[in-house]
Amino acid sequence: MTNQIPVTPPPGTRPLIEQACAERPRLSGLVCDVSEDAGILAIEARVRAAFGGLDLLINNAGMQMQDDLTDPATGFDGIDAEIRTNLIAPIKLTRTLLPLMAGRSGAAIVNVVSLLAVMAKPSAPVYCATKAGLLQFTRAMDLVLAGSGLTMVSAMPPLVETAMTHGRGANKMSAEDCAAELLRQLLAGRKDIRIGQARGQMAIHRFFPALAEAITRRRSAGVTLPENAAATSGSTAQKGRLPA
Repeated sequence: MTNQIPVTPPPGTRPLIEQACAERPRLSGLVCDVSEDAGILAIEARVRAAFGGLDLLINNAGMQMQDDLTDPATGFDGIDAEIRTNLIAPIKLTRTLLPLMAGRSGAAIVNVVSLLAVMAKPSAPVYCATKAGLLQFTRAMDLVLAGSGLTMVSAMPPLVETAMTHGRGANKMSAEDCAAELLRQLLAGRKDIRIGQARGQMAIHRFFPALAEAITRRRSAGVTLPENAAATSGSTAQKGRLPA
């Protein structure tokens, strides 16, 4: 892989990215909105001009609305924004950047999904739908790209401490630790990355789906589970996640 890392942060974080780039010469920052075509094309232009190719794409931008879809007053704007950011943007970024990844040994596209792609919660139906769609898109594109040398990877973090999850849930992992664990599993060749409690939850879901979904809803609501419940789940109490 190349030793240069372009970063596309969410709007509003320009000072943080400028500081990070100043401290780490290998970073190159670009502030853009991936929910808009102009933002996606800006990424492609920057990568093509500055690096000539791309080894790793991590689709991690995301948002979660708490709209009540049973309320007639709920408008379409939030629904559209959530779908564009969580699902359409990763699909368009994959389509746009694939030519820059062709023929590059070890190249990979990592789509950050969620436990809610498999285990729904009632307060975020659109988010659940977008993450389920992204998971299936990842699996389908893995079939499309079979034999090409380019790997499609799904990464499922647990509940992580980010701006998006502020005030929600409990026992959250740090973004830094999750990012480290994601990269560790990626370098180990994992295509279905499951981090921390997400790994235990998926194991439970395989045999006891109703129990796993109940645990997920309780954790999302900020309910702390008893120690024996955590032990039964087989969760590894690892930390982490990438910033959203």
